[in-house]
Amino acid sequence: MRRFLSVIHILCLLLISCDNNIRNHKKVLIFPEKVVLALNDSSVYFSEFVNSKWKIVIYIDIDCSVCTAELKELDNLFPIMIKNSIELGAIAYGEQFHVFSYYLDKKGVRFPVFFDSDNSFYATNKLDDNKRYHTFLVDENNRIIHRGSLTYSPIDKEDFLNAIERFVNN
Repeated sequence: MRRFLSVIHILCLLLISCDNNIRNHKKVLIFPEKVVLALNDSSVYFSEFVNSKWKIVIYIDIDCSVCTAELKELDNLFPIMIKNSIELGAIAYGEQFHVFSYYLDKKGVRFPVFFDSDNSFYATNKLDDNKRYHTFLVDENNRIIHRGSLTYSPIDKEDFLNAIERFVNN
């Protein structure tokens, strides 16, 4: 009986976790009107990024050193995104904009990073404080199809890549 209750408890936790992700599929991301491209040599315009058929949007607090360090790991996934015709881009906010721009240049990040000076993306979309849920797979209508992380853990990464396979390649 105890074993049965343990299994039921685990299943309930999994359902709650999945429900948290499924509930957001109807939510539409609202993009800020004023952004600055953090890398001057990028040829991607914000309107092109927002209007692309499939995109992965990453919100980054640039004052969080762990968050900015993850950018290079995300950059390693860039070829997967190109293969699947997905635009990859980040919206960043923080006090250290000039240091952050220098960091991006030195690390050779290949995807566009847009700076949101008044943090309207975070506020308007009422993002979760948990940074684990600041990466979004978004369709052409800017609906959130999946949210999670590509860098938090191997399980999260696999889950996100499976979502790409399930939604984008069908």
